[in-house]
Formats: sequence, structure tokens, C-alpha cells
Amino acid sequence: MSCDYQRNRIWCGFRSWYRHHIPQTVRDNFEGAVEDFVKEWIKNSLEDEGKRAIDTYEKKRKTRPGKPVPVNVRKDKKVKKSGKDRGPIKPLIINEQVIADPFEKVYRQTKEIIMPAHIQWKDDQREEMTEKMRRVMHWMQVHGETPDANPIHGKHGLPRISSVAAYAVVHDWLTAQGMKMKSPFDSMYEAVWKETTLSAEQIHDLEHLLEELEIEMNKKQDANFKQEEEVLHRIHKISPTVYNKVIMKFPQFKTLALA
Repeated sequence: MSCDYQRNRIWCGFRSWYRHHIPQTVRDNFEGAVEDFVKEWIKNSLEDEGKRAIDTYEKKRKTRPGKPVPVNVRKDKKVKKSGKDRGPIKPLIINEQVIADPFEKVYRQTKEIIMPAHIQWKDDQREEMTEKMRRVMHWMQVHGETPDANPIHGKHGLPRISSVAAYAVVHDWLTAQGMKMKSPFDSMYEAVWKETTLSAEQIHDLEHLLEELEIEMNKKQDANFKQEEEVLHRIHKISPTVYNKVIMKFPQFKTLALA
């Protein structure tokens, strides 16, 4: 399935959680100023390259052609086609696409500014944005309960750099609204990414297994212990190293003995 479809699944799954935890007045302020937030993020995070990207974007906006003027046709004028009379042609009106989803709006606004600018990325910028992208993706999948969604089809488990930046902006946009974006599982995710002996498929599987485990833990007294046990066994089968980190972080899982 396409990256856009999978990304939209994550947005949709998380939207109710977001609305429940962020007051409407805060949401309205941030959702009404997406473009300003994105511009400031790009300027502050990407320094001179960011300022150049904003300048390129603003110049491009000024040179965009205006909306097509509807062509009026006289009411009494008829057009013939294939020997048959037709009614008057209605004016052609093209409406711009409206993106209602606030997460997709932030994502697309960032890409619209960054992509045409051909930014020269620094290594530390790539590293910081990648960390934020992974954090926001896992965080939204866990709280939206869509751990099977996978919008990343890159060779190295990452999308193109403009998409990484877009996810990073979504991360900071949510943080600015008061969201706590860190997870007790962050150190486990980092251990997965640093495991050089794992294949891309194994890393992908471990990420989703950790998400499933976190979802169950968030249920607290309603957690399914059989499900937790099964997930732990699957983690151990792929990487004993990551499994041991989970057990050290959460000693309560020691009672779920391996078969």
C-alpha cells in the first residue's frame, strides 16, 4: 500500500486521542497558524539554508498565476454537438484542495517549502530530524493503536529527507501544544536502530513488536498478559539483546518466562 495511505491511517487513528488531550482553544490557535509555525521552524532549524528556502517559497508564491476567471456564457447561447442541442455551458470553477487534517497540513506545508529549495543538509540536522521522526511515528502509532501501519518504504527504513523533516516538524508542532513526546520505550527503539546485525526486515518487525508491547502496557490493569508474553517471545527470537533491555527496563516482565 502507498506511503500516503499508510500515513493517513496513522493520522486518522491518532486524531481522537489528540482532540481528547489538547484543549480546543490551543488546537484552534495552532491549527490556524500552521504556515507561520512551519516557516519559523525551517528558519530556526535550518539556519541560512532555511532562510533561503523561505525566500524561494515566497518568490514562487508571488509569481504564481491567479485563479482562472470563470468564462461566462450567454444564457440564450446554445452549443451544438453531434447534431443535438445542448444547454449553455456552465462557468468552469476550480477550487483549491482543502486539507482538513491538521497533521497532514503541517506535513505538506513543510515539504512544499523544503523540496524545491534543494537544501544542503548537515549531518547533525539529519540525525536530529530522524530521531524526531521516529519518535513521533512510534508515539502516534502507539496512542492511535495502529502499529501495523508502515508509511516508510525507503531502503534504510527512512523516507526521503524532505519527508523526514516534515515528520520532525509535526513532532515539534505537537510538542509546542504541550504533548509529551518521549516514551519509556525510547531506549529500546534506539537499541533496535543501533543493532548492526539486524536486517531491515528484522528492525521493522522489532519496532512494531515494541509498539504492540507499549500499547498493552498502556492498558494497565486491562492488559492482555498472554499477548505480552507472545510479543516478548517474538522479540527474544529476533534479538536477545533488545529483549534483555526490555526486561531490565521493565522487571515485571521477568515473570513471563521464556518457553
